[in-house]
Amino acid sequence: MVVTLSVDAGGTFTDIVLEENGDRRFYKSLSNHDDIAQGILEGIAYVAEDRATNVRDLLASCSTFSCGTSAATNAILEGRTARTVLLHTEGFRDVLRIREGGRENSYDIYEDFPQPLVPRHLSFSVRERVNAEGGVEIPLDDTDVRRTLLRIRELEPEAIAVSLIWSI
Repeated sequence: MVVTLSVDAGGTFTDIVLEENGDRRFYKSLSNHDDIAQGILEGIAYVAEDRATNVRDLLASCSTFSCGTSAATNAILEGRTARTVLLHTEGFRDVLRIREGGRENSYDIYEDFPQPLVPRHLSFSVRERVNAEGGVEIPLDDTDVRRTLLRIRELEPEAIAVSLIWSI
């Protein structure tokens, strides 16, 4: 038996799709703004109750479990993001600032870009470089990383975003 459970925790509702041997059932539960995981677990408990089982057995029966959330997207759209610093590859400080996305019409050269998610003064570089094929051109410099993290720590950020070129 193939059982797939997919969860999307949104701003208002957590949507759940249970697929069992090609048959799909759709569920909704309220999201928990203070604790996304709690909202997800409550939704899964609702599915388990509907199937007359418990959460542990429901999850054990799943061959695939996938989970996503639009919480980050909603926070960005609503301007409720954490005070974030950006750690990036040296020489690529402005890659996220020089962007195509974020505008209604990316071909309209007169349309303003939205404000960047991380201000330039909260961007920090580290010496490293991976090429597009995954080869290490410049190894990550541990001493440089430690020095940079100490500088970041002094700022007491709520979050750190990492954008290393070709790090995937």
